[in-house]
Amino acid sequence: MNHPMMCSWRNRVCALFLFTLILITDGFNLNWRDAFVFRDPQGQMGSYFGFSVALRHQGATHWLVVGAPRGNSTYFKHMYLHQPGIVYQCGLRKGGDCMQLVVDTSGNLCVMMYVRTLQSSKSLGWQ
Repeated sequence: MNHPMMCSWRNRVCALFLFTLILITDGFNLNWRDAFVFRDPQGQMGSYFGFSVALRHQGATHWLVVGAPRGNSTYFKHMYLHQPGIVYQCGLRKGGDCMQLVVDTSGNLCVMMYVRTLQSSKSLGWQ
């Protein structure tokens, strides 16, 4: 049989626990009112822009390195590649522009070695 005081005691302990939990976790909320929102600079849907993000700095300058693993590159040697993936460098200010970083300067490669031909395909690097 439940006694009315026992139920009240459990409710108080539960309320105190939840209140303490809220106080502890409230300090870890993000500032969503002043958030910087970055979008794929080329407007590519499905590029997975932002799949990986790293905060970098050199001296007093800070920027983001943002990955878009299914993006199509604008680099001239990547013209015939399909979704090789792109890495961007984005400035940390409102409306910060992102510029493409060229990590690999070559397109698909075909190398003859003795009697074999080695070919690398950089298309669909995500898969």
